[in-house]
Amino acid sequence: MNYHGILLTDTIVYRRRIRPLGAYRIAAELRKFGYNILVIDMFSSVELPDFYALLDNLISDDTLFVGYSSSLFALTRSNGVFGNSPISLGAINSYIKTINPKIKVIYGGSNSKELVRFNQKNNDNLGIDYVMHGYSEHMIVEFVNNLKNSKSQKFSNVHNRLYEIDYDYKGECYDFHNSWHEWHETDFISEGESLPLEVARGCIFKCKFCTYPLLGKNSHDMSYFKKEENLLREITTNYEKFKTLNYFIVDDTFNERTDKIEMMLRVRDKSKLDLSFVGYNRIELMARKKEQIPLLKDLNFMGFLFGLESLHFPSAKAIGKGIHLSEVISTVDRLRTVFNDKISITTNILVGLPHETKETINATIPMYSNELAGIDRITFSGLVITNQTHGESEFFKNPEKYGYKVLPENDGSWVSDHWSSKECTFIAKHLQDRLEFSKRNKMGPMAAMGLQSLKFNLLDTAKHISVDFDWENANERAKQFRKDYFNKLKTL
Repeated sequence: MNYHGILLTDTIVYRRRIRPLGAYRIAAELRKFGYNILVIDMFSSVELPDFYALLDNLISDDTLFVGYSSSLFALTRSNGVFGNSPISLGAINSYIKTINPKIKVIYGGSNSKELVRFNQKNNDNLGIDYVMHGYSEHMIVEFVNNLKNSKSQKFSNVHNRLYEIDYDYKGECYDFHNSWHEWHETDFISEGESLPLEVARGCIFKCKFCTYPLLGKNSHDMSYFKKEENLLREITTNYEKFKTLNYFIVDDTFNERTDKIEMMLRVRDKSKLDLSFVGYNRIELMARKKEQIPLLKDLNFMGFLFGLESLHFPSAKAIGKGIHLSEVISTVDRLRTVFNDKISITTNILVGLPHETKETINATIPMYSNELAGIDRITFSGLVITNQTHGESEFFKNPEKYGYKVLPENDGSWVSDHWSSKECTFIAKHLQDRLEFSKRNKMGPMAAMGLQSLKFNLLDTAKHISVDFDWENANERAKQFRKDYFNKLKTL
């Protein structure tokens, strides 16, 4: 088959094996308009000669574009490679254009701004012609139609031959409410594979550090929810085709509204399937809306990812997440009691928030092994202040108000009266290494569900939070998974 477009994305296959939805959403939308689109996953794990041979077989004179979804990889700013992979973006794009010089290369996903910063700093576009920001279902269709018909593209800015497209970065021209996602046979979904599911697009909250573009949704408006019948269609179709029963809900916040949980219960009941879910939730809502935990138990929500961000109450309150430690402890205890301890709970701590200092961080360290022992996994990250996903956080727009000075590199770096982003990143890594070395941390819910796709039976028992998991075996299964996947691509 001749492909009009090829999309490259990069699932992490080891501790997490859940596909990133973005590239597959773009492919599914373009197929509705008659375009043959292929998604190539895990591409940076392939040896370069093998990857070039694959491109030789798939790219033809009919191929209009090759696109990258950056959501699970980031460019190393100094040399334009993918994260820890030695694969060079510039080298791949040069090779693509030797096969078909007319092809346009486009870059999108949640790290799209990273490419713009790389371009401006290094005066190099890495062989990429366009970068598309934000929710792109509408923009990509118009973009490909223009390519097909040799029409000029809409762009907002150009620097060093890199054109930016962002006129609908919030996806306002796309009818998400009436949409549904359909996986394609060339996606090579394995039997029983855990899949991502988008229930709603946007969030009713406005956390001060958040760069997502769809914040502050009306809490009484259901138009940013996907229709029940369309969610049911996705779930039943996925079971009929792939026997999928386990989902990672990719919403910014799943439990922001109780009626959303109730909607998913209706979908589950109509499907008559024994479904399991993991996703992002706000623990303070569970503390204050007592009805939510029993509903989530009924829904079989097996894994919770909470963004506590800080155990120092003034810091949590400053970003819009004010919950006292006592409430956190009591809510975690209630979760474990209601769920009979068969759940996985992960939380993230941001180092560098307002009112936080080295002293307040050090004061909370003993809590991770004592008061917060009911939380299976704690991750740390240093605060960055940037417009990474094309939205602008409150911190980015008004840094001085919160005590920050954003540095001119615009790479997330900042300084304050207490410390700097560089120090916070160092402290976060030190704390993370400390927890991992002590074996205090257990397996998180994303890892558990991802490993279920590698044929580990994890979701129905408490084993999925064990620190003694056989990672060597998981790594071997992941290698075999990649090998099988690329062998299937070679048959196309």
